[in-house]
Amino acid sequence: MRHIVLKLLKYFFYAGLFSLVVNILYLVFPLYLLVLFEKVLDSYSFSSLLTVTVGTVFALAVMGLLHYIRSRILIRSGLEVDRDLKSTVLAEMFASGVSLNRAGYRQGLTDIDILRNYFGDGTLGALFDVFFVPLFVLAIFFLHPDLGVVALCGTLGLVLLWLLQHRLIRKRWDQAGAVLAIGQNLVASALRNLETVTAMGMDQGIEAQWQKGHQQGVDLQARVNGYLTGLGSLNIFLRLTLQTLVFGLGIYLVFQGDITAGIAVAALVLTGRCLFSLEQAMSTWKKSVEARSAFKRLDQLLKGAGQQESMDLPAPEGRLEVEGAGLALGGRNLLRNITFSLESGEFLGVIGPSGAGKTVLAKMILGIWPSLGGKVRLDGADVFLWDHRKLGPSIGYLPQEVSLFSGSVSQNIARLGEISADQVLAAAQKAGLHETILRLPQGYDTEIGEAGARLAAGQRRLLGLARAVYNRPGLVVLDEPNADLDDAGEQALVNCLGMLKDEGVTVIMVTHKPVLLNSADKVLMLKDGQTVTFGPRQEVFQRLMGQKQQRG
Repeated sequence: MRHIVLKLLKYFFYAGLFSLVVNILYLVFPLYLLVLFEKVLDSYSFSSLLTVTVGTVFALAVMGLLHYIRSRILIRSGLEVDRDLKSTVLAEMFASGVSLNRAGYRQGLTDIDILRNYFGDGTLGALFDVFFVPLFVLAIFFLHPDLGVVALCGTLGLVLLWLLQHRLIRKRWDQAGAVLAIGQNLVASALRNLETVTAMGMDQGIEAQWQKGHQQGVDLQARVNGYLTGLGSLNIFLRLTLQTLVFGLGIYLVFQGDITAGIAVAALVLTGRCLFSLEQAMSTWKKSVEARSAFKRLDQLLKGAGQQESMDLPAPEGRLEVEGAGLALGGRNLLRNITFSLESGEFLGVIGPSGAGKTVLAKMILGIWPSLGGKVRLDGADVFLWDHRKLGPSIGYLPQEVSLFSGSVSQNIARLGEISADQVLAAAQKAGLHETILRLPQGYDTEIGEAGARLAAGQRRLLGLARAVYNRPGLVVLDEPNADLDDAGEQALVNCLGMLKDEGVTVIMVTHKPVLLNSADKVLMLKDGQTVTFGPRQEVFQRLMGQKQQRG
């Protein structure tokens, strides 16, 4: 975020400069009142009144124009934040979302919106005006020192009240927001799995948990709002009291002959300006705290972003080397010392019982998760350090749970990128889905709904397969690709595997069904995160059969 701060300094410099001129021009109005009381009323001169009024209106018009320009500058600063951060933040959200601990931060784009709106909705402008409160206090001192002392004491009292508000409320407000966010995430998760929740009657349990956290968050916010209400009432009292004291003292000084009535009125107007600036700043407290929190969250999210710049590499041919790869999470070894290699175009089947680490290995091969204590190399390069925006188009992946997106069939096959009709058609045919797509209402232009809700489970699976083989990737990883498939679907999968092998694509398939591995070149069997056996398919199956016979 440092580079963003440096860019914003330019905008803030000009905003501060315009704020200075705006606040100086505001002095024209109390000066106008002073001239009216001191000069014009005594002379009863209409021409003097007209001249002074026109000049004041012109100065105020300039002030309004400069105020507008300042607002536009701050709006531009917000747009600069949005333009510079959105792509990086989205990329980091994707990266953190697939991290080992799954502690992905999903509010990054919302935080950018908070900052952009904070700069553009006038809140920041009100804070700029606070810096010029001493200018108006100094002007009151020039009118009369006694008036200046009263205005200074009252202003300091309001500043102390502002600091007290910040100290009392900020942590409590952040705590309330964190508690409410937990409940919102729970509800969001329930909505994503609504069929499971409804089928098993989990809605009441979810509602009970949500209510508990929600009520705690609401109570915390109610307490904060209670503090704000109390401090707001105290602020009103102090503001009106200060104005009363300044004007009352001014009239007393008029009685004493020390000042004129015009000076008393001008002092009242200047005091009102001081109080208005402080009150505006206090009223922006919530937005300021939210913006500060958003900035800190984004700063934390982006730490380390862009530090691993890598040279562009050619599209991989699919040569894979796994060298002592291992992964531990929460003190538990998910994989230990996995070593094997594949030449470009080879087909590897990964088998083993549930929990053996097959999916973990697949994610390491794809570069989603890092290998701790070893390396996974694709065409000789560490796949985890490869820029995934550049590597991704050359990789095909079909996970256990197919994730489709709102849009058309062709958009989903083309990975939501620019659609190549020939490549979309070739991928659909390869996945055995072409005839099925043609029977849909609008063919390849059919909208599939959120997460592919308008398609059957087997159709979603084959659509995911078509997406995985789109644009002839160099490496394809399939994790239980036969799930949800009927006999016809499994035959389409087998045919697809044969075509990939003929095209020289490196294929890695995780499966519980050895029958799908008839065209595999090599087989890797895992158990408890370790290699049980690895080698050519026939040798591995013969070895496993021999072990089974010995146990029998």
